[in-house]
Amino acid sequence: AIVADGRSLNTLAYLQSLVKDAVRTTVTVQFSNEQFEQLAWETTEEVDNVLLPNAISARLASETLADPRLNTVWTELLSQYGREVYLRPARDFTARGRVEDGPAVEGGGGGEKESFATIARRALRTGDVIPIGYATEELGAVLCPTADAAKAPREWREEDVLIVLAHQ
Repeated sequence: AIVADGRSLNTLAYLQSLVKDAVRTTVTVQFSNEQFEQLAWETTEEVDNVLLPNAISARLASETLADPRLNTVWTELLSQYGREVYLRPARDFTARGRVEDGPAVEGGGGGEKESFATIARRALRTGDVIPIGYATEELGAVLCPTADAAKAPREWREEDVLIVLAHQ
């Protein structure tokens, strides 16, 4: 594992030299040993994400031991048959563009004020998605909004999306 992590760090340094003058790219590197994570952050400027699968597995296992009910959550999210994270147009679930018994009504979305909680309830009623947040140009991604934020009416624009768990 240490040899493989060393190769990953060398490859990362090589990638950094290639992309210095290039258009902004996202670089993700995976290490087995957590000691290499700090090296990656310290020695390169281009790292956006560092994955530590062993650390993730250990955290999932310890959380499941602490609360066995989480096993159902991890199984749903991590199995090949479970739900995945998708972005769906918020307009499909607003009052003017609702998807209750079929496709969204033309001209839906854009301009109306409704709370995330209202739109999330409407999305849940479709039976296809589980809303977990939303993303807007001005706010970025908002996952699990607080109760106050979820109840606050806001204007949903054409480009706003719901972040949902769905099968496809």
